[in-house]
Amino acid sequence: MKIPLKITPDHIRDSIVQVYFESEIPYIPSIGYFHSYLLSMGYDYTSSQIKQSKSNEIDLSFLNHLFVSNSKGIKLNIHPNGSLIFNCISSYPGWSIYSEELERVINKLIEVGLIKSVTRIGVRYTSEFPDINILDNINFYCTTNISQENILNGKFNLEIQDKDCRVILNIVSNAPIMPFVNSTGNFISLIDIDVIIEKFKHSNTKEIMNIINNLHQKQKENFFTLLKEDFLNTLNPIYE
Repeated sequence: MKIPLKITPDHIRDSIVQVYFESEIPYIPSIGYFHSYLLSMGYDYTSSQIKQSKSNEIDLSFLNHLFVSNSKGIKLNIHPNGSLIFNCISSYPGWSIYSEELERVINKLIEVGLIKSVTRIGVRYTSEFPDINILDNINFYCTTNISQENILNGKFNLEIQDKDCRVILNIVSNAPIMPFVNSTGNFISLIDIDVIIEKFKHSNTKEIMNIINNLHQKQKENFFTLLKEDFLNTLNPIYE
């Protein structure tokens, strides 16, 4: 199947790239260094949102995180588990611009010694489709003795081994509307694809970016081959 360069609108809600790394500096002392170098690269500090649960207990799990964002709408979370979590918080700028920024940040953090090596990478995109029953529009079939018109909504999760990668596929169909930023309508469907590779160790930016680009391509292939051709054509695909 020929993979489109893009669809319009892109329907992307999240475009997460998570890079797990090893460092010779413990997490808490490293936060100041991360903050300083990222500010010098055009990022601004963003305070974390402290959440309160239904039982009135305050969620303090984000207090040790460092959140920064830049003028391109790219957000970066320095996570205590030893990972960089990138995401696009406004509109998706396209992979060319996004990947250039990933490379710029990763290269700088390796160069200054905050990252010793990278050991695991995940590329996860979530696409949302308001008021669309996605099960009618994808190459995914579920056999059941329940009449289809009686199924109000559904959630499906698959984990697939694809050579040296794990692909985690989540499909949500006809979920009642939640307060997602881009949502309109009465219900929403989601396609969530996470492609992960681990158990390696690289400290060369070019090698790391080759892995990230390959994971992104695999994510795209899984997404577009999942869509039925007639549905894909309604999304205004643009090909090379």
